Amino acid sequence: MKCNFCGNEIPDDSAFCPECGKQLNSVPKFNYDPSQVTNPEQDFVVVDLQKDKTMAIVGYITWIGFIIAMVSDSKNSTFTKFHLNQALILNIASIVCPIIPLVGVLLGIAVFVFWIMAVISAANGQMKPLPLIENIKIIK
Repeated sequence: MKCNFCGNEIPDDSAFCPECGKQLNSVPKFNYDPSQVTNPEQDFVVVDLQKDKTMAIVGYITWIGFIIAMVSDSKNSTFTKFHLNQALILNIASIVCPIIPLVGVLLGIAVFVFWIMAVISAANGQMKPLPLIENIKIIK
């Protein structure tokens, strides 16, 4: 079988390409081995994606949702950690923005737009970094 990303020949039962590390379209029905993941920033278990997507979305819903997502089993997944980091930054910004006179209103609108973008990204199973905050890592 050939990898759809790099074109190298790979074993038929592979979940990830050993050459480029990309996740393949079909995941085998046997136990997943995390040691096969070569790029943990992009690769995660597809089987758990639905649960992780739910927790990532819940993490964006106020501080209570963030706390619920932080204590869930999904908090260790790369996907959920990515979105919890963004949710934490947006939650902090939503507290700071009203304190700043005049400019705070515009920043609050930007935070709301970023929040919508982040929830859509999580719902689609994507790990798209938000503009301006993409390099801020609080949760690692």
